[in-house]
Amino acid sequence: MIQFSSYSCNFSYFVFINIVILSPQTTNFLATLKMLEVNLTKYRCFIIKWLSHKILNFISTDNKRIFRKLQNECKRRINNQEHLIFNQICLKENLLPKYTNVRLHDAAARDENFVFDFRRQLTSRQIEEKTKNIQNLHDEINRLREELRQSVPTAIQFEALTLFLQRINDNHRLDVVTEHDRKLANLYGGEIVRREPKEPYINLSAVPIDHELEEIFALGMNCHTKSNYDNKRAKVEIEKLFFDIKRLEEDKKVIIDDEEKLLCELKRFGLRDRKNFIKDLITKEQATKIK
Repeated sequence: MIQFSSYSCNFSYFVFINIVILSPQTTNFLATLKMLEVNLTKYRCFIIKWLSHKILNFISTDNKRIFRKLQNECKRRINNQEHLIFNQICLKENLLPKYTNVRLHDAAARDENFVFDFRRQLTSRQIEEKTKNIQNLHDEINRLREELRQSVPTAIQFEALTLFLQRINDNHRLDVVTEHDRKLANLYGGEIVRREPKEPYINLSAVPIDHELEEIFALGMNCHTKSNYDNKRAKVEIEKLFFDIKRLEEDKKVIIDDEEKLLCELKRFGLRDRKNFIKDLITKEQATKIK
């Protein structure tokens, strides 16, 4: 027995993998990968992890081109996402990034309020621009990912490419976050602790969750579609409440000191404006998508 990714597997499997997968010139390479999908389910995740380090040796030039385009788009999205977070932190902490610096003839004018407001508007404009870019890049990444899925011959190859891309993205994000943390520390004069991201849901199914559903689930459990407020129903309920109180008075369970004042208070309660929670609610289209 030989240890393979913390699990033991048969020597025959180990030799089989090394002879066939390590030899891209082998004619039955694709057939071997398909057989691995069927016969090595137990060791599938470990094989994919190993194959992700060698996968570029086993795909065609066209697939490499698609993968590199996907990789570049993912890096661009990470840059936009982290730049968006950087600008949001600057606005929240009342910091002004260096790219908003303006050159004025009068040095004293730099401390005027209209200059600070102008620089904050530039930061807000960057936030709007990065938000639009992220959505466009997300659509392009989904398109390239689907194109790559259709182009590669086997599912194992696609999963290995996905794992390889994830490692590249994680390393790139770490580099960008480190650079932005350094900039924030210079602007703030000390360390700024970032807000830790939370997992808004746990996917217990085998169905992948798209980006739009992730945003809906991130809103929490208190979001719902708003029902229309019926004024006639509210009026009827107030009248029923009044008659219930009168019935309790007849049963000598309560005492009404001033009936006119009671009617006035109930009427005022029925006409009171209800608070509008529309900003915290999901739309009907989002509710339909969840179903």
